[in-house]
Formats: sequence, C-alpha cells, structure tokens
Amino acid sequence: MLMFVSLSTKAHPGVGIVMDRQGNVFYTDLSNVWRIDPSGKKTLAVRGVHTHELFLDSHGNLFGEHLWYNGERLNTWGHFVWKRTAQGAYQKITPDTEGFLTDYSFVRDHVGNMYVADRDTACQMIYQITPHQQKKRVSPACLTRVSWMYANPRGEIVFTDDKKLKQLTHRGLRTVASLPNGAMGVWDDAEGNLYAACYADQQVKKFTRDGRVVVVATTHSDWHPSGGLIGPDGACWILENNSRNEVRVEKVLTNGQRITF
Repeated sequence: MLMFVSLSTKAHPGVGIVMDRQGNVFYTDLSNVWRIDPSGKKTLAVRGVHTHELFLDSHGNLFGEHLWYNGERLNTWGHFVWKRTAQGAYQKITPDTEGFLTDYSFVRDHVGNMYVADRDTACQMIYQITPHQQKKRVSPACLTRVSWMYANPRGEIVFTDDKKLKQLTHRGLRTVASLPNGAMGVWDDAEGNLYAACYADQQVKKFTRDGRVVVVATTHSDWHPSGGLIGPDGACWILENNSRNEVRVEKVLTNGQRITF
C-alpha cells in the first residue's frame, strides 16, 4: 500500500495494514508495527519505525520505511527502508538518506513491479518501476493530485486523484466515484470490488463492480478510518486513528459483529 513529498502528508495517519497467507495482520501506528495473529493476540513486530505504508511480498517478507524530521533548525527529513523477514528477522535494506522516498514504493504487484506517482508537476503521472529498475509511464492522461495508491497482484491500481476514486487497469483509466471529503487508504477484494477509507465521513465505503456504493462500516466517537483490507473470510479489517493520535484496528465480520484490537 505510499509516501508523498508534501510536508502536510507527514502528519497524516498511517494507511499500512496488510495480511499474510497465514492470517497474521500487520499494521502501523507511526511509532511501531504490530502483529495480530489468527487467535487475536497482538505483539510488537517492528519497534521504533515511523512508516505510513507497509508491503508484504509473496514470501511473507514485510517492508516499510523509517521517516524522521531533523528539527526546525535544519528543517530537513531523512529515511531508510527496512525489511522484516517471514521468520521475524529485521534488516535495514537502504542506508540513511536525506529527503523522502522518490523512485521506491510500497505499492507493488505480485511480480515486484513498483508504482510511483510524479507529484511535482501540474500534469501528474503514474509510473511502473520493474525489479530491474526500468521505468515506464502507465497512466494515459494527466492527473491532478494523486494521493494514496494501492496495487493488486494483477497490477491494477486504485488511487485517489483530487477527491475522485480512480482505477487504472489494462483496459485504461476510469473514474469510479467522487469523494467530496476525500479518502485515505484504498484497496480491493477478491471479487474486484473497491474500498475507500473515508476519514472525514467516518465511513468505509465499498464500490461494487455493478456500480453500487455500500457503507461497509461506520466508525464511532472520535475514531476515523485510515486504511483497511478484506480478509479471505470476507471480514473487513479497519485501521483507525483518533484526535489523540491513538491507533487501533477493528475487524468487522460479515454478520456485522465487531472486534477491536
């Protein structure tokens, strides 16, 4: 599931929540990465990393970054990329680097292609970067303001562009829906339905293949959705944040029952 270059984005909640083939769920709270195992037990997976996004490869290796601010005097940022192996070993895989991630992304397909957006121009584009570092444009037209993106294993990309939910497939680019209050994390399910965490609306919305819009879940009180995923049993896992920068995960079963972690 991206890192942006605008400073305002750095204050945003994380969108990173992923599930491995064994049913373990990993999520970020911007200070650590946590693991919820299939029995519901929560443990610390990666300590002391400020990452907005996470990616799991086909071997169960987890990837994220650590981003930090160097203070008002320098007014600069730094980052590195890390990997947690399927066996739980932590590795730092890039050196400390000034600035933000550019031609590196946690938005990837099943063969390891990365997808990045050029957000520094009026005519923004989405690019694919292959494992051999070959870069090519995949968006057919100018985009206005690309924010969070998601790539499924087939290389289909879902993203928000200036408060519109869009999808890019081999058939071309289409606008799925308008989101007047915007959205954060976006994802899909095995049937091809699309989802958006509508933070301001406190809703997770589902956009079906036949054009319907369904509110899958509404968060309550001071909690807002920022990311999510659909498990193999159809349950919706929602990453949530509140005004005190607390983070939690809710699992919404297909019968409407909710479990909070």
